[in-house]
Amino acid sequence: MVMQAARKFLAVGLFILVLGVGAVEAAGPDYRIGISDSVQVFVWGNPDLGATGVVRPDGKLSIPLVGDVFVQGMTTEELQRVVLAKLKEYVREPTVTIMMAGMASYAQDHKITVLGEVTAPKSIPYREGITIIDAIIEAGWFTPYASMNKVTVVRKEGDKAEKIPVQFRDIYKKLDLSQVMDLKDGDLIVVP
Repeated sequence: MVMQAARKFLAVGLFILVLGVGAVEAAGPDYRIGISDSVQVFVWGNPDLGATGVVRPDGKLSIPLVGDVFVQGMTTEELQRVVLAKLKEYVREPTVTIMMAGMASYAQDHKITVLGEVTAPKSIPYREGITIIDAIIEAGWFTPYASMNKVTVVRKEGDKAEKIPVQFRDIYKKLDLSQVMDLKDGDLIVVP
């Protein structure tokens, strides 16, 4: 029974790790939990005490036996310490693991926006290494009316906005890779 629970715990943990690794890397190790994030709490040997939940608008997460915990702004390590302290009142030597299952607040705060003559103007969650080509593809490519050589990336640096012209037709037709650029968090792509 214990071995079966241990295998299940490890399998679920590995599955979640594989699914969530990209998001965690994007946010970094000091990621602060936000509203609408999905958090998983595992309690070794006590699966009934674990929980998976979405952080409510009041910044709290409900955890069995622990109750409602204000988690907004905490790291997973800080939340782990809080849950451990509460569980020690009921469980001898609890082992707790906290994992991020979904980081909706990160996606809302860290994005690239594509506007104008693309098939599906949208905001795209920022990730390290995303290029202008990736963003245009995710926005459904250009409409027939797009001026591909007049694309502008608007990048905010402090209080100033820098406008970077991109001649996308040259990338596409002439394979001029000098125009391909990595995007930064908060970039705005305008396609006239």
